Amino acid sequence: MKFFSITAAALLFSPALGKFLSGVPWGTDNRWAYKLPKDSVSWYHHWEKGMIFQMPSSCEYVPTFWGPSKQGDWNMRKFEIATNNKIKSILAFNEPDVPSQASMTPEQAVALFMKELQPYAEKGYQVSSPQMVFNMDWLSRFMSQCHDAGCKISFMALHWYGAPTDMDKFTAWVDGVYQKFKLPIWITEYGLTSGSNPSDEQVMNFLRGTTEWIASKPYVQRAAWNGGYDISAPPDAFATPLNAFFVGNGDSYRSTANYWFNGLPNTGLITLPSERAALAHANASAKPQHGHGHGHGKRDGLAKPVLYTATHMTQKNSQRGARTHDIQITLRNRRDPFKSLTLYRLS
Repeated sequence: MKFFSITAAALLFSPALGKFLSGVPWGTDNRWAYKLPKDSVSWYHHWEKGMIFQMPSSCEYVPTFWGPSKQGDWNMRKFEIATNNKIKSILAFNEPDVPSQASMTPEQAVALFMKELQPYAEKGYQVSSPQMVFNMDWLSRFMSQCHDAGCKISFMALHWYGAPTDMDKFTAWVDGVYQKFKLPIWITEYGLTSGSNPSDEQVMNFLRGTTEWIASKPYVQRAAWNGGYDISAPPDAFATPLNAFFVGNGDSYRSTANYWFNGLPNTGLITLPSERAALAHANASAKPQHGHGHGHGKRDGLAKPVLYTATHMTQKNSQRGARTHDIQITLRNRRDPFKSLTLYRLS
């Protein structure tokens, strides 16, 4: 039996997929921010407060104007914008279609946009639409009135939360907004709700499925899974704690973090239709040892050497009498085992 060398892992990286920038929405303990991998997280935003100095310096900061009830916070964001020439984009109002959030009518939002955000758009900053969570009617009224008022909106900012069985609702929301307004999409928050009571497996399946879908849509420029917290300390009770990236008071990554930081979002990681194509091109020099092959190597985008483990399991298909294969590749950072991850599983 033959096994993957590290070159086989490279075959899983395909330029055919759209490439979006994976980010993190933040609203919790800043102590954990420095643990985000600087080579994997492209950007972040804090939905209420400002710049997080514990973040890796390579992460782009995108300020948010939450809404009229937090004008004092926005005044601080304006100071950040004035004193930081790295800021290029600004996110508008946080869920104005939700009574417990920014809670504005479209007319109020247009007036506030023109007063506070339009001056930045005219200076060349990319300014988003309000960060909507579900209400297409609200958004349509805002966009129409904003157009009449002369607003300059560079991209649509969307949130989404739901159940693990709602993949079709997620894709319909994102694609529906794009088809209606034909502007680039940033998904600035998304995840599963506590009320849907998902299992860990359901969370991971939803994360994988949505990420693959997002990566297939060139109009989605950025996305941010809402997991920037420890499983024991979520920012509120609305989203399930199982969305979380950290466990053990921030000491370890969960599977959500391993996938979001090191999987498809930043590398174009995909599932091949069968194991045969990968094996045919793999360097099969590793010898089987009780079902495992081991070796050292590098992959594109990973600066440090890694130890890989490739596992090849064969199962008989009872319906067809044929054998199917399941291959799993794990990369381990030799200097920091904390960053071990399973890249993908081919079935």
